[in-house]
Amino acid sequence: MKVLGLMSGTSVDGIDVALVDIQGKAPKALIQPLAFKTFPYPSQIRRELLSLSRQTALSLERLVRLDFALGELFAQAALRLLKEARVSPKKVELIGSHGQTICHSPNRRRGLLGGGGTLQIGEPSVIAERTGIPTIADFRRRDIAAGGKGAPLASFLHWALCADAKKDTIVLNVGGIANVTFIPKGAPLSRVVAFDTGPGNMVIDSLVRHFSRGRFRFDPQGTWAKRGRVHEPLLRSLMSHRYFYRRPPKTAGREEFGWDRVKGFLEDPRWRALSRYDWVATTTAWTVYSVENQIRSYIPKGFEADRMIVGGGGSRNPTLMKGLQKRFPKIKVASFESIGWDSDAIEAIAFALLAYEAYHGRSNHLPQGTGAARSCILGKFIPGLGRL
Repeated sequence: MKVLGLMSGTSVDGIDVALVDIQGKAPKALIQPLAFKTFPYPSQIRRELLSLSRQTALSLERLVRLDFALGELFAQAALRLLKEARVSPKKVELIGSHGQTICHSPNRRRGLLGGGGTLQIGEPSVIAERTGIPTIADFRRRDIAAGGKGAPLASFLHWALCADAKKDTIVLNVGGIANVTFIPKGAPLSRVVAFDTGPGNMVIDSLVRHFSRGRFRFDPQGTWAKRGRVHEPLLRSLMSHRYFYRRPPKTAGREEFGWDRVKGFLEDPRWRALSRYDWVATTTAWTVYSVENQIRSYIPKGFEADRMIVGGGGSRNPTLMKGLQKRFPKIKVASFESIGWDSDAIEAIAFALLAYEAYHGRSNHLPQGTGAARSCILGKFIPGLGRL
């Protein structure tokens, strides 16, 4: 099947669109990438999404309109990629859309209204209607309904791409949030372990946007971090976050590492003398140290990593990558490009694969990684025009 994967992450930079051809069944599925591109959001839409992510008040009507507007943008992005790749929409059999996370709160409390929940917008009915292609979306909700955290989900693809008969592999995705997948050599899916380690690029990007007044959205080539000095007292304070003491399965988001937390540290009089570069150097070190801390704290018994494969925007940051290699000197740290894959496309490809497996009636997540009580088929199916 030719499948489109659509993804928009916590950085809210744009819509990632990946076109792949998939044959067989994971983990032995043959996945051939055909095209990939990121389509930036219009500035007004991006401002509204960032405002929502900071839990700024928004009317219910505006949220509903934004949900449908994103559905239109996701559909346009899908059709634009197909046009550039010279592939007719009639040749594409399925779309898997993650949508844009607005709120992810999987932790349960007492009472009916204390249950976990999650919300991704980008209405899939609009995507199916505009493209004519059957669309599967809303993957996280089924996992939470089954008692899971709704994340991480890309670990299913990590297993499909990186399982090796002779090597214990760590796959690290450094998006807005960082997550890790432990894949023991020759292991079935039931032995794979995955969880969110904590901050990825989210805090770094927020600081760069703040100090540059929106001129930069991220630290270009890690140059800000390279110019600064790591402030050890601040780093120790950051590492005291209670998230790091929770045992997996666990997931993190803006609720733990969003703008409110960044703003709180910026306003702390203890750190006011720090330069912008020191801030970015220290929070880049925070990502590296928290990854190391979580891997060493919760690595599966008997697992001895032979390699670490890194994806997401963090793999493009030389300062961050050098930091990881320094903290893990005995294993080779390399990006997905080292095994022939585009790091930027991995998450979009993940949701293409999740949709493909769901379409064929097969479980498409790691319940032991998310904490779900049982294996499920994630996603809701919307037929395309004249297609069932």
